[in-house]
Amino acid sequence: MALTLSLVFRVMGVFMGMWGVGMWLAPETLTGNWDWELTNDMSTMMQFMGTIMIAVGVIHWQMPTWAGDNLKIAGMTFAIIHTVFLVLNIYEMAVDNVPSNAMNIGGLIPAVILTSLFYLKSR
Repeated sequence: MALTLSLVFRVMGVFMGMWGVGMWLAPETLTGNWDWELTNDMSTMMQFMGTIMIAVGVIHWQMPTWAGDNLKIAGMTFAIIHTVFLVLNIYEMAVDNVPSNAMNIGGLIPAVILTSLFYLKSR
């Protein structure tokens, strides 16, 4: 199976959907990884964020069908969007708002790889 831009979109869709489901079903695990206390307010916010993550995952999954021959334009746009998220995540780790532990760095690695593939496959 060849690694195409369509496949990169679909893999990122699954990756984002998994984060969304995690926010729904295991918010205490995620907040524990970030050394945050899970309050009722944060739990509610994570349900909304999880729903957004799943919705954006569906958009990624559907983008190859929707964009058709313009997929490279969408791919480069998503490369920029995901780069902004990566920079924010790395910044939050650098200023210690999110701990730089193995779990968080390990979660960052697939995002870096997929973001790079968006760029490389969209050129």
